[in-house]
Amino acid sequence: ILSAKKKGGADTLQLSRDVEQIVESYREKYKGQLSFYTYYNSGSQVELRVGVLASNAVVGLLLVFVLMMLFLPSSQGIMATISLPLAISATIGFMSVAGFTLNSMSILALIIALGMLVDNAVVIADESIYLRRQGMRAREALLTSVSKLWIPITMTALTTIFAFVPMLVTTGGIGQFIRSLPII
Repeated sequence: ILSAKKKGGADTLQLSRDVEQIVESYREKYKGQLSFYTYYNSGSQVELRVGVLASNAVVGLLLVFVLMMLFLPSSQGIMATISLPLAISATIGFMSVAGFTLNSMSILALIIALGMLVDNAVVIADESIYLRRQGMRAREALLTSVSKLWIPITMTALTTIFAFVPMLVTTGGIGQFIRSLPII
């Protein structure tokens, strides 16, 4: 029985492929003499989770788009919806550079941040719609909304950030496990 374990932060899928390649070479080498079986492969579990995550992301984006289109004028609903994949792409790019992987903590952090992003987009869009109904032109209404609401929106974001900052000083194994949550 051989058990392969990865180091923290290592790529589970790559390890799984590497081990399978090595086992396959032994299957060929000892063909007819020995049999090799894989009882558990965490790589297949990770692949399954990534597939579920991708499908849930698509469904979630579609639901957000439908809700935005129902309650906001089309251009503002589209812009708010477009901000989501852009924010996800930028965050995943940052994660790659910073050495973080997609795991339960980083995904939770993404969900929290995206929820805040959508909330803030709706608040600004709602204020902009109100100002347009008062007679302002679209661009002026949007700029006025942003200039009026940037401080409260920034403060709400900072309170959420500050709530998670203590996790950065948590030590030991749990500290390493939750480290990505406040950073992301």
